[in-house]
Parts: sequence; structure tokens; C-alpha cells
Amino acid sequence: MLNAAPHRSMWLHVERHSLHQIGQDGIPFARTRTVRAIMVASANRAEFVIQGGAPGRYRIYAAGYDQGHPGGVRPDIELGTLVVTGRETTGRIPRQLVEPPRMPRLPVARRRTLVFSGDISGKHGLGVRFLIDGKLYDVDRIDQEVQAGTVEEWRIVNEDVFQHPLHIHVNPFQVIDVKGIPPRDTSWQTDPGIWWDTFRLPPDGEFTLRTYFRPDITGKTVFHCHILPHEDNGMMGNLLISPKGGAR
Repeated sequence: MLNAAPHRSMWLHVERHSLHQIGQDGIPFARTRTVRAIMVASANRAEFVIQGGAPGRYRIYAAGYDQGHPGGVRPDIELGTLVVTGRETTGRIPRQLVEPPRMPRLPVARRRTLVFSGDISGKHGLGVRFLIDGKLYDVDRIDQEVQAGTVEEWRIVNEDVFQHPLHIHVNPFQVIDVKGIPPRDTSWQTDPGIWWDTFRLPPDGEFTLRTYFRPDITGKTVFHCHILPHEDNGMMGNLLISPKGGAR
């Protein structure tokens, strides 16, 4: 499943069925994870297997979820219907999968902190603005420069009331710590063995990611909030991946 919505997270449920997740954002798991629901932020992809239950019709829906908007919880969305028919069979859910990519055992070359913030007041005629480190996006500015072939940890801090799904082009990452999750929100997956290319930043919270900049991929790319109105109003930065020995 791909969440192609420009600004809404989908807390995916299939009525009276478990979701047997086998991958996240196109990267496989080593073992199947059985869950009741999967959260897919804007641009997230989730790969899962469903084992049909008793014959019948079952709702496929995004449950109501508060992603930080001042209006509160958004209502459920009906996404489709699962129809189960026929005679019962003995299909099995796979448990052991494939060998996923592993983080290289390298020392962390650098730790950085990036701060996300927003201003929707429109004061002083500036309009709606979403910023990273207090700056609007500038196509000609390099915001972060890293060295290819290294491992880094980035602490992403949210000073905004909105949730911001962070996406880094080219470079998937692992999430090693999250703070600011509501206690009843069971939709967050922080297993460090999972690779993401987009992960949602909690309102007034933070998370820490670890990523490996491959030695064979260099050049300029971007990182940004994948809520498209936030990105379009400034919440994006330029990332320069320099060849080994060239970063500052």
C-alpha cells in the first residue's frame, strides 16, 4: 500500500483481520511482523499479507487519527472492502523472510540536530511558513553537507503543533529513538531493524535517525516534510553528499 495523499496519515485497518507486515518503504523485513493496524504517513509504503477469515465483507479503512491539526481528530475514511468467499484452505503466513540490508558497523562520523517549526499566523504579511532551522527553502543554499561512505545520526526536533513526515531522498534510514508519542498511540514502530525513507515527526516531539551514505552515491539531493503544503511553504533543505574526504 502506498499513501499518496498529500497531507493525511492513514492508520490502516482491515476489519477483523490482522496485517502480517513483510516490508516497509520497499525494504523487506527479516521476519514477518503481525499487527492490528499499520500507520502510513504521506509517501510511506507498507507491504503486508492478509489471511482471509470467515466468508463475508470487511471494511478497509483509515481510523480517525489526530496528527496535530488544530481541528483535532480527523474522522474515519472508508478505503475499500475485503470480500472473502469460497471454501477454507490451509494457506500459511510466511515467518522467516529474506536477509534485509544491514547498517555497516562503522563509528558515527557526525551527529546533527535539525529543528522543524511552523508559523500559520500570517503575521506581518508573511503568509503560512514552515521552516527547518529557522529557514525557508532556498534552492541555491546547501543546508547539510555529508561525506559518502559514513554513518551519521540526526536528531530531528519538532517545535510545531503539526506532525511532519520527514523524507530524505536517496538515503533510507533507521529510527533509533522517538520522544513525544501519546501514550495510547500504538501505531509507532521504532524497531531499529526497520528501514524507512519517510518517518513522521511527532507534534512537539522528536526522533533520532541513523543513516549510511553509500560511497557510490554522491551529489546534491533534498530532505523535506512530505506533507506537500508544508514542503511548498518552505519546509525543505538541500543535502550535498560529497565524495570521501570532501565534506566539511
